[in-house]
Amino acid sequence: MREICNFIDDLAHTEGETAYRFCLLLTGSPRRAEQAAFQGFLYLAELKDAPSTEDARLLLYRFLYRASEDAWYRRGSAPLKRAAFEELAGAAVSDDLWRLVKRPLKRKAAVFLAAGACFSAEEAARALGTRRERVEKWLAGEAGAQALCAELADAAPSGAWAEQLGDDLLMRWQERNVPLENKLLRIRSAADRLAPILALAAVLLCLAAVWYTARLSASLGG
Repeated sequence: MREICNFIDDLAHTEGETAYRFCLLLTGSPRRAEQAAFQGFLYLAELKDAPSTEDARLLLYRFLYRASEDAWYRRGSAPLKRAAFEELAGAAVSDDLWRLVKRPLKRKAAVFLAAGACFSAEEAARALGTRRERVEKWLAGEAGAQALCAELADAAPSGAWAEQLGDDLLMRWQERNVPLENKLLRIRSAADRLAPILALAAVLLCLAAVWYTARLSASLGG
């Protein structure tokens, strides 16, 4: 993969399983977690070069969050069952970890980045596009955040996913037009985020039309 992006191989080796666990916490599905993690690396590979290893790592988790958020938007509102998540995690989860799983997406992402991926609160905030003070508040609200993230340590991707990640990324890049696919995914992502707003706008427009019609009928009847 070095001929495509000179730092991806190293990150795939050092961050592959942690990236998977991050995406698993956010998506609640092994398949979606693997897909989101893979897509996050593909987004990063477009950059070709990064100023430093730490900057590349921070950018990776920014892209992982974007890909996981996209998966969350597409999944719908089906609630995640505790027993199902325990099966994914490979062990029973504590009440504290289950509360974290049920937190809003950005909050649990921030907790994992700071407590499970060794980022500072400032770095986690930069990765997620939020304020450091908010991340610090979220961390303060989670008792034993590092222990919670450690509970996910047994969660592992299927087969040799992590070991083959670098080779699979190279194969995808060679066989398909990854920059074009990424651009199309970004367009779809924007559409997914606009859909609820457009739906609400349509409902409000219908209500306004009903109200106007009722007022008009009342005035003509009078």
